[in-house]
Amino acid sequence: MLPKWFPFQFPPDLPGGEENGILLECHSCGDTSTRELSLIEREALDSTGIIAASCPRCEMPTYWTYVEAARRPSSPPPFLALAPPPRVERVKKLGNTRAHPQLKVDLAILVRDQRGATEIARTENVSVGGFGVTLSLDLAVGDIVTYVCPFVSDGQNIEQQAECRWSAPASPGGAQRIYAFRRV
Repeated sequence: MLPKWFPFQFPPDLPGGEENGILLECHSCGDTSTRELSLIEREALDSTGIIAASCPRCEMPTYWTYVEAARRPSSPPPFLALAPPPRVERVKKLGNTRAHPQLKVDLAILVRDQRGATEIARTENVSVGGFGVTLSLDLAVGDIVTYVCPFVSDGQNIEQQAECRWSAPASPGGAQRIYAFRRV
């Protein structure tokens, strides 16, 4: 209880005995609901005529105003001048966005760079569009290599070309790198 000499009461009394809440109407669906508002929400409602709140029927944030027409402002501001209700960000599906599925296949492969240096290794994965392999060769993204896969030392091998599309260290401080190649 405040002393009699105190010049004002805080929080101010709500007009019309609204201790239990204020009757509001949803702009989207017309649903009415009694809501308890904070002082800031109350000031925003009195000055602009609308507030953004969640609607149980619409199942999303919508604009709300007084049900009684006499309590609404004579000319509410346009909706575009107010901040829209918060949007729910859709979660992007983080998955494999490759055009061709990759298969974990361990095949012998011979890779020859543009300078003629060759290395025989094992593939990490293979797809219709290309392959991945760990090599000691020093290649840059965009380099064209000649490869034989599967490589058989005494067999008949068919040479093909591929472009280096991506590379990363195989281990921290190691000499080998993982390369991704696209068939040309």
